[in-house]
Amino acid sequence: MLDFAGTPVEFVDVFRNYYGPTMNAFAAAEANSKAPDLQAELEELFTAQNTSTTPKRTVIPATFLKVTIDR
Repeated sequence: MLDFAGTPVEFVDVFRNYYGPTMNAFAAAEANSKAPDLQAELEELFTAQNTSTTPKRTVIPATFLKVTIDR
């Protein structure tokens, strides 16, 4: 779970400023004048995925795939 003490919109800003893949996505979007669109889409996604019932808290289920190879 991703658990953030803030709103989904504030959480998007954290990703935009500190999470490498999101930073790269915004850099590419800015080069194409699409950064506002990306911002809006991520805010919509984070808000839709937020399972918190507490105001000003964002809880989003985080799914990942772990691959290990035994030789």
